[in-house]
Amino acid sequence: MAEFPIVEPDPEFQLRLIRSADDPALSSPEYQKELLEFFQAPNAEGIKVSARHWANDAVGGGGGLTGEFIIAVSALAVLARTLKGPLTAYLKKRA
Repeated sequence: MAEFPIVEPDPEFQLRLIRSADDPALSSPEYQKELLEFFQAPNAEGIKVSARHWANDAVGGGGGLTGEFIIAVSALAVLARTLKGPLTAYLKKRA
């Protein structure tokens, strides 16, 4: 009988940025801009980050980022240095 290797996915780290009560709505252009800037920072440094999106299933329904990001665990050290500025800015706006 043939043996098949077990292929396991790379470990992932999931980061969720959660809106505070006084943040704009998730679908607002202002909030979506902040999420996009946060998402683009590590990608600009060559760190692959995936983001979850939402979409309204209707004509002109729109969509955007949910604030959930998936990062390979192997990239966490580099990611911490890269996101220090954007994450600090994100949190200061909510302090």
